[in-house]
Order: sequence, then structure tokens, then C-alpha cells
Amino acid sequence: MRRFGPAFLFLLPMPLAAQLALPHTFAVASDVSMRIWVPAGTVRVETWDRDSIRVTGSLGRNSHFFGGSGGHGAKLGVENNDSTDIGMPHGDLVVTVPRKAHVWIKMTDGEVIAMHTAGELDVITVTGTIIAQDAEGVVSVETIDAAVTLAGINGEVRARSGGGRLSLAQLHGTLTAATVSGAIDLTGTAMADARLETIGGPIVVRGTVAHDALLDLETHNGPITLFLDRAALPALALSSRAGVVKNPLGPGNVKAGRIEARSFKGDINVVAASGIEGKKATTPP
Repeated sequence: MRRFGPAFLFLLPMPLAAQLALPHTFAVASDVSMRIWVPAGTVRVETWDRDSIRVTGSLGRNSHFFGGSGGHGAKLGVENNDSTDIGMPHGDLVVTVPRKAHVWIKMTDGEVIAMHTAGELDVITVTGTIIAQDAEGVVSVETIDAAVTLAGINGEVRARSGGGRLSLAQLHGTLTAATVSGAIDLTGTAMADARLETIGGPIVVRGTVAHDALLDLETHNGPITLFLDRAALPALALSSRAGVVKNPLGPGNVKAGRIEARSFKGDINVVAASGIEGKKATTPP
């Protein structure tokens, strides 16, 4: 069955975007591709095993809700009542969608929360908060300054940020994450392949690596810190042209996976995940 990306939704006929009251429910295909546009406020995405979308919540004083479906394509969101109003339309929406829906969310300033999706989730924001948990399939987020938390995801994860922090936990599949100055914090057990890159932000990794996986870490001048278990120490290849590399745990073993970390100016530190190294306690904060 042919699938259409978010760009197709702009071509949907105008009757799909009528002003409507909340709550509102409309029928869609189980693998619907849909667009959600809420400039300010909150969007919470939940899933169910029904071929329909249900929207509940509240709207800003000068805003209205629109939405509708063409079966395999749908769009909904919040707009100003007055088209000349330069203020951002506000809505606090709970959107329940088919579990395998492709959901594309765009927001300027606010909070996006998505739970239990099993299709594709794409989120674009400027500021605020993005949280995605207990998901499968594809999760892609892009923001300038929002704080991002992605946890318990099995599939393909892509995360990009300018100055916002990326907090990534228990991700199984493939991961690519990049920031300009924001921190990247990766935690997990038996972590799969990952590529983490930042210019000036710190990278922190805590946990263990799958035996056949590679964590590829790179910064320009940000520090890299690895909290690792000596008993399951992956093979380590660490280098910094102008920074200091400290690794008291040894080279590791490829049977516990691999970590390659590079920085141009930043320091790289390997620390025991718990216990005592020398005379200094190394339990991570």
C-alpha cells in the first residue's frame, strides 16, 4: 500500500480543514499519514487500535480548531480566529491516533508528548519540550532549543538540536543524534549502533554496549565522558588533538562492543560506572 509523506498533506482539499468544536472524532485508515499544527501550547499523542482519530482538549481565547481526513491523509490543528492576528494560536490538545499512524507535528513554543506510537513520529519545534516514550518504528525530532527526552524506543531514532539537551535512554535499534551546543546524554544497557555528534556541547554515555555494536562519538571542543563497567568494557579508540584523554580502565574488549570517541579540543574521560578506582569513588552522579 502506497504511503505519503507530510508534504502530501498540504495538497489535501480545503474541506478537510473546517472549523470544528472539541471533542471531535473522525474516521481514517489504520496507517494514516497526518499533520498536526499547534503553534503554542501542548500536544499529547496517544494511540489506540481503532481506525479513527479523536481530539480532546482546550483552545486559547482567540483560537479555533480545524481538522479532517481523506482516509489515508489527515490534518488538524489550531488557528487564530482573526487571520490578521499576529499572536500565536494556542491549544492544549490530546490526540488519539491509530497505533501505526505516521504522525507529523509542528510547534513553535510548547510541549509535545508522544506515547506508544508504532508507525512514524516526526516532531519539529523551536523551543519548549519534546518527550517520546515506549515507541516502535521511526522517531525523528528536530528543534532549535527544546529539551528532548527519548526513552524506551525500539527502532530508528534521529534527533537534532541547536542548544537544547538531548536525553536518550534505553534505545534499541539505530540512533543518530547531533547538536550545536546542546548536551547529549545517552544511557542504556546493550546499546545498539549510535552516532553522536556535537560542536561545543558535552557528550555523556552511561551503560553497556551490545557485543556487535559501535558507538561513534565526535565533538569539536565539547568534552566526552564515558561511565563504563570494567567487567563489560567495550573496545575503546579515543583521540583528542588538543584535549586530554584519560582512560584508567584499559583498552577493553571487542566482545563487549566498540566505542570510538574523537574531539578536536575537548577532553575525553573514561570513568568506572561504580565502585572505587584507585582511592576515588566513581559512582556517577
